[in-house]
Amino acid sequence: MIQKKHLKKIGKLAMCCMMVGMLFASEGFFTNNEWGARPVGLGGSFVAIADDVNSVVWNPAGMARLDQIEATFMYSKPYSVVDFGANYLALVYPLKEEQGVIGGAILNYSYPEQASENVYLVSYAQDIAKYISQGGIKNLYVGLSVKYMSVNILANDIDTTNYNTSKTGITADVGVLYPVNANISLGAMVKNLIEPDFTFRKSPPSGYEKNYIMREIIAGVGYSKKEDKGEMNLAASIVSYSGGTDIQLGGEYWIKAGENSLIGVRAGYNPKKYSIGLSYKPLKPSLSLDFVYTIPSGLKEAYGWNVAIVYTFSRI
Repeated sequence: MIQKKHLKKIGKLAMCCMMVGMLFASEGFFTNNEWGARPVGLGGSFVAIADDVNSVVWNPAGMARLDQIEATFMYSKPYSVVDFGANYLALVYPLKEEQGVIGGAILNYSYPEQASENVYLVSYAQDIAKYISQGGIKNLYVGLSVKYMSVNILANDIDTTNYNTSKTGITADVGVLYPVNANISLGAMVKNLIEPDFTFRKSPPSGYEKNYIMREIIAGVGYSKKEDKGEMNLAASIVSYSGGTDIQLGGEYWIKAGENSLIGVRAGYNPKKYSIGLSYKPLKPSLSLDFVYTIPSGLKEAYGWNVAIVYTFSRI
């Protein structure tokens, strides 16, 4: 077994190599999905069951399901052997008189002394079933997120003569969520609809491969079953991008803990990591807690964790 002190040295070396790779690669930044302990605990398979404040990132269409104000703050340490960190703040606000739901989020992923990624997004969601159907479809949720993205290179050894140290871009996510019946739901999202150019090379020579933030197409199915003692959710999704296709799987079960609260347990899988998580949620609007423990595929010593606070406000 590799000793932890050696892992940390390897991790720091890998971080430096990764930063160099990001500057030259066609797919480097904004590939991390650490946003929200509950979605991460489900292996990222959230597109078809999005039903809380995390929808603002994972499928904006899911915001239209909410009828109460929700806010969340999250901190994540994805890998124990390096000092990467992720911070995430989000708010969802249902408008009155069925005018839809608005939301916003700030995402930060930091590579200490190397680089920092930031995303600022605003979202809107609506149930359009009443506009397109005469009763045949009960609910059909759609959502849009507009994102301003930025990267700042902090490393001192960057060749500033040939490379920029910061880049910005604008893109959007578009999502749809369709509850087929009381148990089954379908979801889909196009992430990074416009692929912004994050090429750091100044005046790239002919044939130079530019660094575009890659578009992702995500589709999934969710199954939910409510019982007197609790609720079960199962989900699966497929993520298609220029580098290939990933499968995400997850499941959770909410157990009643007394008369006024729920305890949630969950597990998830995707090609990058395994995850297990826990939640505590009061039945009345109040503070809830989510936690997830992750194990990267092929390197169990580099475990990660993610903790989130979610506050649900009483309907105004």
